[in-house]
Amino acid sequence: MIPAPLVFLFPGQGSHAVGMGADLLRSDEWVRNQIRQVSAEIGEDLERICLKGPERTLMRAAVVQPLLTIIGLGYARKLADAGLTPDLVAGHSLGEIPALAVAGALSPEQAVRVAARRGSFMDQAAARAPGGMAAVFLALAEVESLIGQVGMADCIFVANDNAPAQVVVSGAAEPLAEFLHLIQAVRPGCCKPLRVSGPWHTPLLEAARAQFQDWLAAIPFAHPRIPLIANATARPEPDPDRLREYAATQLTYPVHWRETMAELRARHARALLEIGPGRVLAGLARLNGFGNETIVRGIDSLRAASQMVADCPNELGT
Repeated sequence: MIPAPLVFLFPGQGSHAVGMGADLLRSDEWVRNQIRQVSAEIGEDLERICLKGPERTLMRAAVVQPLLTIIGLGYARKLADAGLTPDLVAGHSLGEIPALAVAGALSPEQAVRVAARRGSFMDQAAARAPGGMAAVFLALAEVESLIGQVGMADCIFVANDNAPAQVVVSGAAEPLAEFLHLIQAVRPGCCKPLRVSGPWHTPLLEAARAQFQDWLAAIPFAHPRIPLIANATARPEPDPDRLREYAATQLTYPVHWRETMAELRARHARALLEIGPGRVLAGLARLNGFGNETIVRGIDSLRAASQMVADCPNELGT
């Protein structure tokens, strides 16, 4: 039996891996059709890249973002087909796009289009201003203090406030490398570069944000049927226009994941399912105070989805 509230969480870039979603790509026609459509639009064979790499191509935003969205929605659809739906949803950065679809604010097909265009605009921005991101295993206040101490507040930005002792910083390539060198001298071993292809969630993405916002104006957002905890505010957002605005401003603003986890704790979430590859969000859930009283599971395969369904017969009426 899965206790309520049940939360679906969708990961963002950095959770990807060559071979992710292979079982869906072999067997799910909706997934295969979505991948074919995006492949034709961007001129890349997404199925081949997803299954065989190379990693440097897979991590391009225009490639990995629609793939992560399709795969996450593919597994969520399998759970829904078996009668397992969430009481709340949230997504980390890109993960907010499939979360919007599960919440009912976008159709699954719209979400895939949004993710593909989002990734394309972000790649264009990264080509103009190459950069990256790094996890720093310190508290937010300490990271902000260190950024100020080394005089880099105008070029190194907090991108994700993930947990009480995990912050992600982002910036252009040379300033980021310099900052990591300086911070390692002060706090050895506290930094880890992330597998992303640009300086996400910074003002360096302003051109991409503006393009994306203009493009999103034609996309109809609906009132969510399931409450979605937004990255921008760490609160449920029922207004479609604000959700559209947040989807664009997210490119230049930080992800408030620690506060999102606090909101879910305040709502007494008792089961968290990470829908998609990796275990990043499951790990962050534990770092944010969800203990053994909370079920935290990863749904990164059809087998995991089937096992999840088998573990909750009461909710499914079987």
